[in-house]
Amino acid sequence: MRVIAGMRRGLVLDGPDDQATRPTSDRARQVMFDVLAHAGWAAAHPMQDAKVLDGFAGTGAFGIEALSRGAAHVTFMDHHSPAHRTLIKNIRRARFADHSMVLKCDVTAPPRATGQMDIAFLDPPYGQNLLPLSIKALMRTGWIGPDTLIITESEKNLDPINSEPPLDLRKIGVARISFWRGAQWEGI
Repeated sequence: MRVIAGMRRGLVLDGPDDQATRPTSDRARQVMFDVLAHAGWAAAHPMQDAKVLDGFAGTGAFGIEALSRGAAHVTFMDHHSPAHRTLIKNIRRARFADHSMVLKCDVTAPPRATGQMDIAFLDPPYGQNLLPLSIKALMRTGWIGPDTLIITESEKNLDPINSEPPLDLRKIGVARISFWRGAQWEGI
């Protein structure tokens, strides 16, 4: 795994210490950031000065990429101890500790937020139906608001998790990348 673009382009990140963490591939991250850069529904420079949540952060590759591309701050959430250790190591290697907060917590039961995020990336373990639970919990605790852009990674063949269609949907290998606004999840 490596940082694809921005001020830390080419930086190699540590992989997971165990098999429980499934990092988002470089290719999938590239597609996500390309969609954000060119979508009519996204801001002109969506990462510039953004407050980002990397939920189920694992190695932290998405959040570190966001910081490399100009995000102001990333909050990383993961409760799995081996992933947590790798995440902290990668943030230090990238020299982004001053722009990061790492919370060792379950994304389906997060602490109360101090403010809403501009972008939330959620990549839970496959096969556990955690996306709806985590999005609802993050909304309830103030991390996600109506205007928050939510990017989810799930199994390619997962049944729709929301009756609202996503803003965009991409299938990459075994993954489905979906883009939503928080307002699409209100009342679900």
